[in-house]
Amino acid sequence: MGFVDLLNEAARAYTNFVAGQNVDGSPNRYLDNLSYLSGVARQQLILLLAGRHLSIEGFVELSRQLENLFFAYIITREPTRQFERDFAQWAGELRDVQDRKGLDAFLDLHFRPAKQELATRFALAFEELDEDSIQKYRMRYILGKMTQYVNEQAYGSQAENLGKFVKQKDVEHILPQSPLEEVVQSFDKPDEIDEYYTHRLGNMAMLENSINRSISNNPFAKKKAGYAQSQFLLTKSIAVDPRVGINTTINRAVEGLITFDDWTSESIERRQEMLAELAKKAWDMPESDEKEEK
Repeated sequence: MGFVDLLNEAARAYTNFVAGQNVDGSPNRYLDNLSYLSGVARQQLILLLAGRHLSIEGFVELSRQLENLFFAYIITREPTRQFERDFAQWAGELRDVQDRKGLDAFLDLHFRPAKQELATRFALAFEELDEDSIQKYRMRYILGKMTQYVNEQAYGSQAENLGKFVKQKDVEHILPQSPLEEVVQSFDKPDEIDEYYTHRLGNMAMLENSINRSISNNPFAKKKAGYAQSQFLLTKSIAVDPRVGINTTINRAVEGLITFDDWTSESIERRQEMLAELAKKAWDMPESDEKEEK
């Protein structure tokens, strides 16, 4: 292949990747996910272009791993220049990978150690995450990704792209952003509502627009009926236990999720801890070395 042909081929691949597609133009859910995480970032394209010669199966796995690692860099505030340098260095090795065995070896050598190094900071970031510490579109990505993960674990399908859990859906604040006076007075720490609790990750969930309009700024006791109607198990579980039968995939998927009788500062903290644990599964993050040592 001549230089001009190679340049044109790389340009076509680049255009497809930005559009959330594989080299052949088929959909790639993980590249599509990256557009929700960052519509302008291009650092990841260094590795995608280096791996464009892989089989579709191998390239999709590279894309999955890259989404997870790229998000870990974002949420832990890793300096951009650091992972740009790493991606550039790794790209040279990736160009020589010829099959799935070689790809797995490449991922074991670079991606997994990088995630292990970030594991402690990743967990801490989720324990402290609120709307003031991250852009709103990334908070939507985070909530949508975890919501999607639970549903897919329960129903065993990857047919529903992240857009179903993000587009035309609301970020619901369980303790409302503009609470009624009765909500303020019934909360155990009313003076800290706006300063601290309203904007915590543990106080938020993805919710269908129609349900969100119906529950508005009501107290938790009145909102629970709306949450129970949600098709999103992560949201539904706030109000009701979504388990069915014995040892079903749904039961296994919702294991560890918490259902609440009331909504207090402790409820928000407990749900934040729960979501921090769920995040490790959704982005395939290892346990931190500190936790393993304990």
